Amino acid sequence: MNIFAPLLDRAERAPGGLFCRFVSKGRTTDITNADIVRRASGYAAALRDRGVKPGDIVFIVLEHSPDLYASFIGCVIAGAAPSFMSPLTPKQDPAIFRAGFATLLEREKPRLTIVSSTTAAVLPDDQPHLDSGEVEPCDTVGRLRSDGDEVAFLQHSSGTVGHKKGVMLTHAQVHRNARDYAHVIGLDARSTVVSWLPLYHDMGLITSFMAPAIVGCPIVSIDPMEWVSRPAMLLEWLSCSERSYAWLPNFALQHILRTDRKRDWDLSSVEAIISCSEPCRTGAVDAFTARYADMGLKPAALGASYAMAETVFAITQTEMDEPPRPGRLPATRGFVSSGKPLPGVIVDIRNDRGEALDNGEMGEIWVRSPTLFAGYYLQPELTRSRLHEGWYRTGDVGVIETDGALFVIGRTDDLIITNGKNLVAHEIEDLVSTLDGVVPGRVLAHGLFDAASSGTELVMLVESSVAESRQVELASTIRKTVYAACGVQPASVTLLPPGFIVKSSSGKLARKATWQKHQELGESVDAG
Repeated sequence: MNIFAPLLDRAERAPGGLFCRFVSKGRTTDITNADIVRRASGYAAALRDRGVKPGDIVFIVLEHSPDLYASFIGCVIAGAAPSFMSPLTPKQDPAIFRAGFATLLEREKPRLTIVSSTTAAVLPDDQPHLDSGEVEPCDTVGRLRSDGDEVAFLQHSSGTVGHKKGVMLTHAQVHRNARDYAHVIGLDARSTVVSWLPLYHDMGLITSFMAPAIVGCPIVSIDPMEWVSRPAMLLEWLSCSERSYAWLPNFALQHILRTDRKRDWDLSSVEAIISCSEPCRTGAVDAFTARYADMGLKPAALGASYAMAETVFAITQTEMDEPPRPGRLPATRGFVSSGKPLPGVIVDIRNDRGEALDNGEMGEIWVRSPTLFAGYYLQPELTRSRLHEGWYRTGDVGVIETDGALFVIGRTDDLIITNGKNLVAHEIEDLVSTLDGVVPGRVLAHGLFDAASSGTELVMLVESSVAESRQVELASTIRKTVYAACGVQPASVTLLPPGFIVKSSSGKLARKATWQKHQELGESVDAG
């Protein structure tokens, strides 16, 4: 079945039903089922007029607007395979972004890129494109292609622009994962999904677009840039929506807690706030639950999921009627369980030789799923390195406890082995981020080979806005704090100006890009 067949059916049966409520710049705009299909049909017609054929790749680079949804649906109606790309944001270096985007265009060669007047600047002059401002709604939908094994869209990984990986997903895979996951969490046509998540990330694309479109529930879509400056607006919309659901990464829980000016919301109608996309911490979950308990937020409403684009989305999910469970082992202490596998999904923990480990042992997470992707677009070598006899090597580090619950600890490339100790980079980074004078979330712990000792040294890159007179003191505090926590003292601590560290399109730390930038530009204050 085509992923948008249920939506087109609702547009005929219930044309006035709410598809999406857009929240942007202090205004709300309601888009009905009939509205979105007419807009999408206009895009389908415009694409066909420009020679786009079934199977062609189309990139979409748009700001928050109804055109995000309409253009994507229109591509699928036309038989093309769309892919959302992140637009340039104020915090990104324009030159680096454009160079990376040019590399991606050269590698994947999309037939067309859909842009607006404000996002077109990222394109090279010779790149064919369609301006969203030129598209008019259309009443003629055309016949949907319905082969479930056709590629429905490309979902790109959240790496830096030039190194994004295109995950090929079919209609059948997307439909099954969305249906299976919706059944596990109780998402149906009576629900409402409230989201600030960008659609170019798999969490936003599936939870806040694909799944609602398939099961038939409305979406409240908040401008991501507005949410960043006013995160509590997510709670406002959750409080006034029926049977509401939201997904967000662990950092977003902390962001809401840091910036919220407490108000009297009624959160009793919240069905689930699900932490995903990065390791889920007990501290953030406990603090969030405690803060909003007197507003009716049920402890069991907080949950966690392990998911990735390579399986469409969900792999595991916590129980919907129980509070999230903290880890019981030394390796899982401080983390919240991501739950157990969805029906038909198998999760293994393996060592670096690919051998299965016992429950309680930490290793790389391997996944086998009925919705596992077929490969990365035009990257056969990378595909072969990650797919092994029906299993996918995730590159994530985890532990399965005795009850079968998965705990996600970090990434294999987060592991720094120095002085006989296994250090998890993001744990050190989280610790240093709490120190006064450090920009939270803008810290890099890196393992650097030292030829003199033939070993690996721990080095730190840290964004800070402290005065020059305080930099040596701050570096000393960082060293002492890290040593007290893990028994290893950083060989060097380099203080950087705010904005130096590179983040991916989904806000994740881009380790390789940041280190390369540091090596090439040397724009730093070496605090020894």
